[in-house]
Amino acid sequence: GVSHFCEHMAFKSTDQRSSLRIVRDVEMFGGNVGATSAREYLSYNVEVLRPHLPEAVATLGECVAHPKLAKWDVDEARRVVQWE
Repeated sequence: GVSHFCEHMAFKSTDQRSSLRIVRDVEMFGGNVGATSAREYLSYNVEVLRPHLPEAVATLGECVAHPKLAKWDVDEARRVVQWE
């Protein structure tokens, strides 16, 4: 459904950063990003050590509040969700 589609759109490009840059920025300080979904919810996850929490929260906020929703990202997510 929609939450599954949104899960696949999590951590894609924003107006400021590409999806690769988002993942690299978080991994640069030893963190991980991910998303999970169920019928009635979507969960964005960023795991980092405490000293890097401000950067992680800023990245998470950017991904949630300012997704770019590029056509190729949407098409790819749609294909994956239909396949799954």
